[in-house]
Amino acid sequence: LFREARVFSSRSFACFLLLFQPLSSSSFHRMSVQPDPEDLNINSAKLAQQNERVLSAREKAKQEADEDEALENFANAFKGKPIPDDWEPNSHPYFMSDLEREMQAGNPFVDAFQQLLYEDPPEEIAENKKQQGNDALKRGPKYYDDAIKCYTAAIDAGSSDNKANAVYYSNRAAVQLLKRNFGKVIEDCESALKLDAGNVKAYFRCSKAMLGLHKYTQAMEKMEAGLKVDGENKELKKMLEETRKKHQQQQDEVKKKEQAKAKAMVAESSKSRAARKAIEDRGIVMGESVYQGLSGGQNVESKVDEEGHVHWPVLVVYPEFDQSDFLQDVHELAAVADTIALLFDPSQPPPDWDQGRKYTTSSVRVYYASYACKELSTGKKKVESDEDFIGSLLSGSDRKGKAEEYARADKSKYIEVDLTKSLVEVLQQEGHVVPGFPVFHVVVRDSVFERHFLAKGPTEF
Repeated sequence: LFREARVFSSRSFACFLLLFQPLSSSSFHRMSVQPDPEDLNINSAKLAQQNERVLSAREKAKQEADEDEALENFANAFKGKPIPDDWEPNSHPYFMSDLEREMQAGNPFVDAFQQLLYEDPPEEIAENKKQQGNDALKRGPKYYDDAIKCYTAAIDAGSSDNKANAVYYSNRAAVQLLKRNFGKVIEDCESALKLDAGNVKAYFRCSKAMLGLHKYTQAMEKMEAGLKVDGENKELKKMLEETRKKHQQQQDEVKKKEQAKAKAMVAESSKSRAARKAIEDRGIVMGESVYQGLSGGQNVESKVDEEGHVHWPVLVVYPEFDQSDFLQDVHELAAVADTIALLFDPSQPPPDWDQGRKYTTSSVRVYYASYACKELSTGKKKVESDEDFIGSLLSGSDRKGKAEEYARADKSKYIEVDLTKSLVEVLQQEGHVVPGFPVFHVVVRDSVFERHFLAKGPTEF
């Protein structure tokens, strides 16, 4: 008997030990009652982890060695000793003469013995795993991953019951929803609905996940599909109503923003057109903007004030040191000398590149490059609407013939600025093509650098 017992599993070995436990009829009745709840206080999460763990070859070998040692110890303990006189063989399932009658009577030892002989069907395994998942879920967030593993095991059990399998997918989706894994929620819910199109909870959870991803239209479609299955479902009705209101509010907000943006564009285009007309009326020739990279990302558009005066952004370049200053707003009637004086205020610390203060209002000359860039066509065509004007801005600049452009480039040279003149007077001078916005070059008068600067001439564009 001991030799045969050595091939038993650890589970069978536990049953085998019962062979030598004396069970009287009175003890049978005591043991057949409901067991103490404390005896069933098993941490299902840990049990699930243990059941799912795959033992390595070394662990299996150690387990077999431990079982062999236990059998040897058990055999040695009873070696030479007789079986107890009060032991009744018929009290143990292995020796019962009428096993069927004991099964019908609900003998717990017979049930346990039967479980050792036969594997549970997939449906029962799946239900057990689902229950373990439910228990883990009730324990709180720390056990959410355990619940997911249990529901996954229920799905993998291979149950032939599609509705039950749909429940397992839906339950796993519920845990993923708590973890805000919205993509996985949608996948599980879709799998559940393929197995059971009547699973209302799958519609509800899938809709929730879609809302979490801000897919309002798809979420509402899923809610409506769920209500076709269960038209009286209060949760779906409430969620659909709230989502419709929220979606409408968002659409209204987007529409308001678009309208405000369009109004701002029209207003801005009106300002730009007013500035453009004022510049044309003054006979100022505009060219392509070739210095925009030196503006530091600031606004380079001119504007007209309430009195009709043009305000210009002005770039001042110091070619000797590759430095520059950008003035955001210069009135067209301001004298150039006053503008330059702002840059060389003796009460302010000098720039890093001019610690010796060589650059002062009285020591510098100011130049602009004539024909410095390609002239833009003023275009006599009247812009009939704001939309037409915006379209003209986006379509690109009109240019004159290339022959004329090259001729202008050949004529390009540095022209000294009369500092007593106003900005608009300088911009109106013959050959002054403004490269997007006024650009002035400042050098120290009568310096070696000035001679080389003038000899080299402007860069041709």
